[in-house]
Amino acid sequence: MQVSSSTHPTHRSDDLTASVLDLLHTVHEMPENMASDVPFATLDFDSLVLVELAVKLSRTHGVEIADAEIIDARTPADVVDLLRSKGVRG
Repeated sequence: MQVSSSTHPTHRSDDLTASVLDLLHTVHEMPENMASDVPFATLDFDSLVLVELAVKLSRTHGVEIADAEIIDARTPADVVDLLRSKGVRG
């Protein structure tokens, strides 16, 4: 599957964004050139992938992420915002 990237470059201005993007690149095979604002739907990430992501992020950052919360996140940037709302810094 070939997916075009956003017009914005991948934004890695902080460690938390980099952590989420790295996890998506290495574990969930998100293309390296994808920006943090690319919708999960564009990447064909279904709810199962997002729930798996929530489990990994919960373990990594020591916070609980409900299935509904991660499914409501539409982009990696939304996931970063969710983590920040739970007190995760980076």
